[in-house]
Amino acid sequence: MANAQNSAKKRSGGAPRPSAPPPAAPRPRLFVLREFGWRDFFQRTTWLLFLFVGYLLYLLSVKSSGFIEKIFSKGIYPPLSGLVGTLTSIFNFPIAGILIYSAIIIGLFILISSFVKFFMGQTRVPHFATVLITYVAIGGVLFACFYLLWGFNYSRIPLSNSLELKIEDRSKEELYNLCVELADKASEVRANTSKIVIDDKNIFSLEGNYQACFDKIRTDYQKLGKQIDLFSKIPSTPKAALFPRVLSRLGISGIYIPYTAEPIVNTNQPSLMIPATAAHEAAHNIGFANEEDANMVAFILCSSSDDANIKYSGIMMALAECASSLNKVDSALYTKLYNEHYSQGMKNDLSHYYKYWDQFNGKIQEISDNVNDSYLKFNGEPTGISSYGRITDLLLAYRNKYSTAFRWN
Repeated sequence: MANAQNSAKKRSGGAPRPSAPPPAAPRPRLFVLREFGWRDFFQRTTWLLFLFVGYLLYLLSVKSSGFIEKIFSKGIYPPLSGLVGTLTSIFNFPIAGILIYSAIIIGLFILISSFVKFFMGQTRVPHFATVLITYVAIGGVLFACFYLLWGFNYSRIPLSNSLELKIEDRSKEELYNLCVELADKASEVRANTSKIVIDDKNIFSLEGNYQACFDKIRTDYQKLGKQIDLFSKIPSTPKAALFPRVLSRLGISGIYIPYTAEPIVNTNQPSLMIPATAAHEAAHNIGFANEEDANMVAFILCSSSDDANIKYSGIMMALAECASSLNKVDSALYTKLYNEHYSQGMKNDLSHYYKYWDQFNGKIQEISDNVNDSYLKFNGEPTGISSYGRITDLLLAYRNKYSTAFRWN
């Protein structure tokens, strides 16, 4: 009897048996991308219409230069870009830089993680397909917005027509005379050391005072716009790039971002071309998308500036282009130009400038150049009407129009 009671006590009483541990809570994930299905995939395919819309806008632009000039470049674009530029000018750093680098980092993370999960069998085909088509769709949206915000300007009436410049084949002697005038003026401006900033190595330097230069360029555009109505739109103030060394590795001295209406300048490069680059990117902002037209506008702006540093940079930009053209057609004349009309200071500046960019020659810059070349050709950039190249042709025609001499300020 006692044994039975003890047995019952063991079954019903005594110390409680330990319970099984609760399941471990899942670790929090910093980034959660929900699983997409075929329904999501087919919904995203409708976004591909933006690719079609973008291509239609491109076709419209290449066939309607007069319409684009009147309705877009001189009508819709100035207030539109002015509004966007006003919003982004609140910040003294380029908003575009933040957006681009963030998009690259986040985009690569999502793409790589989706790729790895798919090939490890952790996600299904519709999910991976939806991620891929989303990237294509976003590209389509950006493609369409590019033309609506700025890209139509590629098809506006050429600057040579608007300024009534006669583009024609000209003799190498005329090209040489143009180079001589540019070189002599550059030498004269640089010799004024009370106005030009020179470092202890006798090299042109802005000494890091880029913002004052950028502000002055915007002011100079305001003055130029009062003289020439074609340039009446006031540009956004150029901004220094967030990571300029990255741009250098890509061979980029400056870039214009139409989505934020920001002219961005690579300030890691030598000072020689920084003002000219800022003026060039600002020319894009006022509606001149074509690279050579923007170069010409930048030259007109810089050469008429009362700031010696800006004037010198713009003249040296034009001289570098024209001298390169001269060297291609007559190397002996180029050598004569260099020996007889380049001051030692100009030679120092150019040597320093080219030495800087030479260090970035390589595969990365080659790829960047090819991408940029394809982009320009897609948007109808001409390769040059005569053998000299279009910017040289524009400079020759501009000089010829004003009685064989530039209107130096």
